[in-house]
Amino acid sequence: MNRDRYGPWALVAGASDGIGAAFATALAAGGLNLVLAARREPLLTELAQRLRDQYATETRTVVADQGTHDGLDAVRASTEDIGPVVVNAASAPIAPYLELTPSQVDSMVELNGRAPAVLAHAFGARMKERGRGGLILLSSVASLQGSALIAHYAATKAYVRVLAEGLWYEWRPYGVDVLACCPGLVATPRTHVTTRRPGHWCRRPWIRLRWPGKRWPCLAAAR
Repeated sequence: MNRDRYGPWALVAGASDGIGAAFATALAAGGLNLVLAARREPLLTELAQRLRDQYATETRTVVADQGTHDGLDAVRASTEDIGPVVVNAASAPIAPYLELTPSQVDSMVELNGRAPAVLAHAFGARMKERGRGGLILLSSVASLQGSALIAHYAATKAYVRVLAEGLWYEWRPYGVDVLACCPGLVATPRTHVTTRRPGHWCRRPWIRLRWPGKRWPCLAAAR
């Protein structure tokens, strides 16, 4: 995903660590400027500075909770000539469905389902008008079937996958590429914390992220 094909700016929504940070690093290495959006300001600021120092890329941060209407409005307000958009933010509590709180059920629908749809609609319209662009929606291998303890998460990710598949066909005539990314169990800092409880059903091997040229630096504890 380079600036010659997609434009000078990329947006990564959910960029503070893990898969989102890995996408941001790869895009910066490809010469793109970045808009990084996430809730956790310290991690976002640290990542932005590291990418500036390492790749001399122009980087802007948007501190926003994309599970809220105000947060999505803040991300959509980006006026840069954004070509690639990576929508990565998600909520993934692991528990029996009836043990989720009503607020968790609602927030997963908002963040995992509504946010990708809203951002795809907003930035897709700009890409169509320009005649170029790219959209990556982070789904999951879990989207391919129902699974115990992640039933609601898997269902929200199935929506994202099907949305991307449909948009891939719809937007092809306009020069806009769309991809549903379906990772398995990836060894990110957050996943490691979530699945480290004794007797937990998640077992290795995990997929390990790599920066260009080296392993993701925050995974030593996950070995």
